[in-house]
Amino acid sequence: MSGAIIGGCMRLCYDPHSSYLSDHYRLGTQLGKGAFGEVRAARLRLKSHVYSKRAVGKDKDWEEKRAQTADPSSPVNSSQQASTVAMNEQRRANQDKHHYLQGVMDWPYACKIIKKSRVDVKGILREIQVLDMCQHASVLLLVEHFEDKKEICMIMGRCYGDVEVVHKQETSGIPMEQVEKWIKQIIDGLAFVHSRKIVHRDIKMPNMLLTAQNLLEGDAVIGDFGFAEEESVLATMTNDICGTPLMLAPETFDGKPQMCPADVWAVGCSLYEMVTREHPFSNPRVQRKVKDGIADVEPPEMSMSVRIKRGEKKELNLMTAKPSEANKKREKKGFRNRKDFHQVATRFSTNARFVERFEELAVAVTSPAVAVDTSHARFGQSPVLKDLVLKLLTRDVNTRPTAEAIVGKSYSAGVSSNDVKIDAAEPKRGA
Repeated sequence: MSGAIIGGCMRLCYDPHSSYLSDHYRLGTQLGKGAFGEVRAARLRLKSHVYSKRAVGKDKDWEEKRAQTADPSSPVNSSQQASTVAMNEQRRANQDKHHYLQGVMDWPYACKIIKKSRVDVKGILREIQVLDMCQHASVLLLVEHFEDKKEICMIMGRCYGDVEVVHKQETSGIPMEQVEKWIKQIIDGLAFVHSRKIVHRDIKMPNMLLTAQNLLEGDAVIGDFGFAEEESVLATMTNDICGTPLMLAPETFDGKPQMCPADVWAVGCSLYEMVTREHPFSNPRVQRKVKDGIADVEPPEMSMSVRIKRGEKKELNLMTAKPSEANKKREKKGFRNRKDFHQVATRFSTNARFVERFEELAVAVTSPAVAVDTSHARFGQSPVLKDLVLKLLTRDVNTRPTAEAIVGKSYSAGVSSNDVKIDAAEPKRGA
């Protein structure tokens, strides 16, 4: 009875349905600034904090409930996936469950303030929809968003850095126990995202965000869903390639759509970098091997002259014997033809130097002659990670394991496999 009275009193002095940012949150120091706008620290106002704790209920946990009852058949644009007022209230209350008094003393949120005049508004709202649909303990928290004529404000979980920052700071390498922890969390979050039939398309260390001020103590969550898209949409798009070239999967270099297995490959590249501090297919040894292999099997292209012969009808035809021999030699040595990737390279840039480097990277990623080198001493410290990186970097897209298979979970079916290859316990939220 007393709870109902308190809830009723709170509704008299606080409007939980208000669509104004200032009615719910107080903004703090600037955390970042860019062409889009700025990011500010944020926390609940006292009245919003009290309402969320008492009127909504601190014992409920909307995020965990949603992760457990994920329905991958629900389309992104379904009205049921929108951030309703009830969902927003429950998300605020859920944060109070983890922060308690710190909800009004600390700054547990980040408010991204986006100027509509500087961005593609439809694209930003689309990103919000996708991020909202993919909420999970290992995905960047989206509490709610506000919109007026000039700005879009996104209230998100506070992150203090990313794996790339730690990678640069730890000159001898990120501690192996942290690598194992973070990669489990990222694959677990990715498994949930994929269960929603969403492809992230930009998995890399800078998009693995950390949730604690002491970065090595933080949990890793997947951020930046700007390139994310539904699998069904990507299957019909033949010219849309997004992301970072170094993270592209073999099938993407061949011009095929970026589907969920491409994200798994990108996790493998990131894991390899976290352990060895170099890219598996773009390091001095591999680059030298590719250059030597290409030079050995491809004829020189400096000469403009060609050999010709006349047919009976006096037609001029190019002699194809020499390229044909080169192709046979190339296939025997296990190297792809760099020109196979020219069309994909020019989708990113027409700069001659970029195209050349892109083609060499593509040859390394797709050629059987270039194996993943796991001889680094740090892989010897963790056979689990050594085995995992080889699974993630499986060139054949048909045999590359899914994120769900790796974590031993099936979010779409709501059950977990007993044969867990890698422990993937869900981390708790909170900074």
